[in-house]
Amino acid sequence: MLQQILRDMYIDPELLAELNEEQKHILFYKMREEQVRRWKERDKQAKEEEDALKRTVRPKQNNGKHIQWLLGTDGEVWVWIMGDAPGDKPYEQISEELIAERARQQAQKEAEELWKQKEAEITKKFRDAMAKEKARIVAEKWKIETEDRKAAKLMEEKIQEELK
Repeated sequence: MLQQILRDMYIDPELLAELNEEQKHILFYKMREEQVRRWKERDKQAKEEEDALKRTVRPKQNNGKHIQWLLGTDGEVWVWIMGDAPGDKPYEQISEELIAERARQQAQKEAEELWKQKEAEITKKFRDAMAKEKARIVAEKWKIETEDRKAAKLMEEKIQEELK
């Protein structure tokens, strides 16, 4: 009966009511011992699984991409600090070069945007000038046609007066 209670970690309330205080204390003590034993067992199993995962080589993925870290003599991931190795540029120089490159790219981008803006402005001015020129030509043609009509009308009136 005790083994079943410890396995299920449950005791029927009616059965619990029949036990005296000393038996209840012993039962709860045993249940707590079982809880601690299970917890330690799960913790040990989790550590073993974690160690097994660290030791096993993972198979390649379907896409063929994988990462393999370079390990140092201590078995940990090898780390290189920029600027500490012989022949390395100092960190300040590397960061200055990066900042200068970013500034150059930003300036180039701004210059391109300014170029596009000026180009659009010139195109607009050209279109406006072309539209004005077309309007001037049309107005000039209209003026010439109007003058021609007036001249034709005057000639017609002269001819009619001569005929009278």
